[in-house]
Amino acid sequence: MKKIRKLVLLAVSSAISVAVCGSVAVAQDTCGSSAIVEKLPSLPNGCQKERISASGNERPTTLWARRSVGDAWQDQVITKYGERFARWDYAACAREECVPATLPGFTRCTFSGFPCATRLHFEGGFEISREEVREMQRLLSRYGFRTKVDGKFGEKTSNQLARWQRSKGLTDDGLPSKANLDRLRRG
Repeated sequence: MKKIRKLVLLAVSSAISVAVCGSVAVAQDTCGSSAIVEKLPSLPNGCQKERISASGNERPTTLWARRSVGDAWQDQVITKYGERFARWDYAACAREECVPATLPGFTRCTFSGFPCATRLHFEGGFEISREEVREMQRLLSRYGFRTKVDGKFGEKTSNQLARWQRSKGLTDDGLPSKANLDRLRRG
C-alpha cells in the first residue's frame, strides 16, 4: 500500500517560530534544527526544552485519530511536566502527521512539539507589510483558497497558504514571507 504522508505545520507553530526567532527566514529552518531549544522562551511562562512526540491508535477517521494522539501527547506531557503544559494548541514547533494505518480505511497520527505554559504570539517578525498581506490574501482567494482580505496574517490565512503550498508541491510552512508572496505572484 502506498503511504501518503501529509505534514501539517500548524499556524501556531508558525507564530511561535516567528515570535521565537524574530525573523521569518530563520523561522522556516529553526523548528527542524537543534538550535530551537536555545531560542524557546524560558520558564515559568515559556516552554520546556524537550520535544515530546506521541503516536495515537489506528482510528477509522482522521478526526478520531487526531483525538487519540492528542490524548497520548497530553498524557506524556502531564506525566513529565504537569497539567500546566498539556495544551497541544500552545506547543512550540507543533507538527502533526497523519498517515494511512495498516488496517484499510484507518488512519494513525503523530504529534510532536515543545510543551509551553502559555500561547506564544507573533511579535511583529513579518517580512512583508500589511498591504503585501492583503495582496497575498487576494491571490490565495483568486486561486481558490478563500480567505478574508483584511491585511491581518492569522491562523486562517496561514492555513490557506499552507494548503496552496501543498497543492503546488512546496514546503507547507504557511509563513508570511517575501518568498511565499513571490511564489503566489507567479501562480
